[in-house]
Amino acid sequence: MKIFVVIELLRYEERLIIQELKNNNLNHEVVLADCFERAAAGNSLCLMRVPSYYKGCYISEYYRSKDIKVINNYDVLHTFGDKFKTDIFLNKKGYRTIESYLCFNKKMAHDYAKILLFPLIIKPLIGGFGKLVHIVRDKIELEQLFEMYESSGGINKRVYYIQKYVEILKDLRIIVVNGKIVASVERKNSLFKKNIHQGGNSIPYDLSDDVRNYISPLLQYFTDMHLGIDLLVSRSNDIYICDINPTFLFKDSMEASGVNIADHIVQHVKSLITI
Repeated sequence: MKIFVVIELLRYEERLIIQELKNNNLNHEVVLADCFERAAAGNSLCLMRVPSYYKGCYISEYYRSKDIKVINNYDVLHTFGDKFKTDIFLNKKGYRTIESYLCFNKKMAHDYAKILLFPLIIKPLIGGFGKLVHIVRDKIELEQLFEMYESSGGINKRVYYIQKYVEILKDLRIIVVNGKIVASVERKNSLFKKNIHQGGNSIPYDLSDDVRNYISPLLQYFTDMHLGIDLLVSRSNDIYICDINPTFLFKDSMEASGVNIADHIVQHVKSLITI
């Protein structure tokens, strides 16, 4: 069986995964997303590392139509690449999420602001790295933000998630491979966004019993997938899963935890290989 690593960009993480494939003497080939049909032949397994939500979903669904094993597959990318669908998934599994509302226009935003009160958070449903996530402190900022939104194109930018602001004590990134926690770190930043791409940094963090007990029942649903889970602990010690990332970066998590995350990914892929 041949392993195809499907990428859009050759980032640091993809380089590490490719090196581990070489270290394990696994037959593999790197395929650019724009040439995705090259990986749809014969006895193969596709490791999806495409950060674009729509492109990743369409490519993985194409592979599924060809009966090709895909990690992460369409269902994983389609659900966890969308914050609204992720919250629905979590709610169905009995997990409380931060109070949030779908919002399509400025009037809806002002109506929900009366419920949530300021400050509040507005973010796109699809996207990562903390991009276009804003804290809004009053009506004036809300008006200004929507002026910016409404002048920009793209249907995704016309659908927003308006969310209650929660004071965060800890922002954790938990790496899950095939239903098992392989690494965990705490993300720090002086800003309210702790994302590494927003200037944050990762430090070692051993999960507390409370956090581990909170997330453990969820792991049974995460077999045959690789995920970066963002978990928040509020100042009132409430625990929330904020995001589940199906195409996550892990350089900082790997350096802070000392865990070879790329090797864990490759070992899982290796376990799926058939002659």
